[in-house]
Amino acid sequence: MRRLAVFVVAAVLIGAGGCFGPVVPPIAGFTACLNGWQGLLEMQFSSTSSTIDNHWITLYSWDFGDGETVDDYGGWVSHLYTEEGTYTVRLTVTDDRGLTATREQSLDIEYPAAIGDVSIASGSPWRAVGEVENQSDSLLYSVTIKVKFYDADGVRIGEGTTDVTEIDAGEHVRFTVEGPSYPDIVASVHASVAAYVTECSGSYPIPVDGNP
Repeated sequence: MRRLAVFVVAAVLIGAGGCFGPVVPPIAGFTACLNGWQGLLEMQFSSTSSTIDNHWITLYSWDFGDGETVDDYGGWVSHLYTEEGTYTVRLTVTDDRGLTATREQSLDIEYPAAIGDVSIASGSPWRAVGEVENQSDSLLYSVTIKVKFYDADGVRIGEGTTDVTEIDAGEHVRFTVEGPSYPDIVASVHASVAAYVTECSGSYPIPVDGNP
């Protein structure tokens, strides 16, 4: 009878250990890169979070560090910042067991391309000649540059655009934009980045739901 009691106690302990062992929470993680679909300071955030086998992430709660937050259920969001700066981005994930995990990253949000050294070349048509620099850490597939041409009274008398392609990180590339023809006299120009396409743009990652 004593042997039977010992066996029953041992079986209960083994069963309890299997059912009430260590609880493994999910693991939160994400990547961030420039997007540019909605504006020059738009960032794309992609969850790389995971949880244990046979369970899945049910909620992704994002805090973008500028006062804006959002909950999503797919692990992919984009966010448009209004100004350059350093922001602490926080992702909290919840899995189907109700367990949560959080990951923070400090990100420097900067314009990916900068215009410099723009000058006027007279002729027919007039031209603006300048330089664009890739200030990001990613390849810029293309940068659309818009130039406005003004006369001596500050009246805009024309504008034009050009696309510069395949700009590596840190690379400087010269560009030319055609403006109005004679008899208009161009006194000044203003060049700006109108749009860009990066390696990040258009990618839709699939969140990881299994073991890390």
